[in-house]
Amino acid sequence: MNIIFALSDYSIKVITSNKDWQSKNQYTDNEKQSNPFPKNISIHYLNTNESIIKYLGNDVTLYINGFYSWKYNILPILVKRNDVRIILAPTGMLKESAINLKSWKKRPFLYIAKSFKFYRNVEFHATNEMEKEEITRVLGSTGKIHVIDVLPKMKLENYIQTKKSANNLKLIYFSRISPVKNLLFLLKCLGTVSKKASIGITIVGESDDTSYLAKCKEQINLLPANITVTLLPAFSNEHIHDFYSNHHVFILPTLGENYGHAIAEAFISGKPVVISDQTPWRNLEERGVGFDLPLSDPQAWINAIEFFAAMDQEEYDKWSYRAWEYGREIQKNAEGLKEEYLNMFANQK
Repeated sequence: MNIIFALSDYSIKVITSNKDWQSKNQYTDNEKQSNPFPKNISIHYLNTNESIIKYLGNDVTLYINGFYSWKYNILPILVKRNDVRIILAPTGMLKESAINLKSWKKRPFLYIAKSFKFYRNVEFHATNEMEKEEITRVLGSTGKIHVIDVLPKMKLENYIQTKKSANNLKLIYFSRISPVKNLLFLLKCLGTVSKKASIGITIVGESDDTSYLAKCKEQINLLPANITVTLLPAFSNEHIHDFYSNHHVFILPTLGENYGHAIAEAFISGKPVVISDQTPWRNLEERGVGFDLPLSDPQAWINAIEFFAAMDQEEYDKWSYRAWEYGREIQKNAEGLKEEYLNMFANQK
């Protein structure tokens, strides 16, 4: 979506599903008309049995977001014409941690794809050198791999102070509720933090794994009285800055991210973060904007939570303002990315 906004001066056709992820209900006409894209961007909502193929004209570049979907990611490559150029963005789905989830389905497919060089004529968009190495390791022979960082979703907002008192902390978890995002690990850590602090955590996200969601809810019920949990469904990013302003720290013990939009959004909103060391966002403690911690050390997570909980207003403001300044740096670095994306789409193989 960020690419579309950045390149909205050009002819772009968006092809997507006619319903939201994990939803059985189709978008209403009002929902379709209220999409956030500029007027010159054409959007086609595919029905369940409708194919993406019929929308591909001559001499087009097809940018595919995702990796394992038969309809949107695999079929277009199978029937690819010579005049159709495909750039595939795996969005972290080739990380070992992601492959390990439902590996019984993924590994046989990846083995066959690599053996038969299925992606030899497909270009790839990697967001960093680490993802480029993952693509090469997992798939072997591919077309050109373009390495371009991700465009952040949010525009820079003015700094807003969030009220903070010692031994009070409001955490925000903004991601899917799934094993790869590792919420259960976080809930178990919260169960053993110091009872001196009053800690609230707002969990915003949907789940496609009912078993995992049930385990998380079971763990929530075991939390001590000083820990309060609010579960909310995912919502539009339109008012996300206002939402972040009511919380102190963003937290995400993910098993792996190729970027982490929510992490960037937290910084842009002036929120320090506590995240795993399985993302590109590293050396955060040195910057004074948060912690990137190993998942093998739960005590480090407990210490980080207690560290932020103990802060008074003056100390928290220092961390918060540094996070906001880091967000400004992220936005400044993004200014040159538009040209890199234009070059990727303009340059042929």
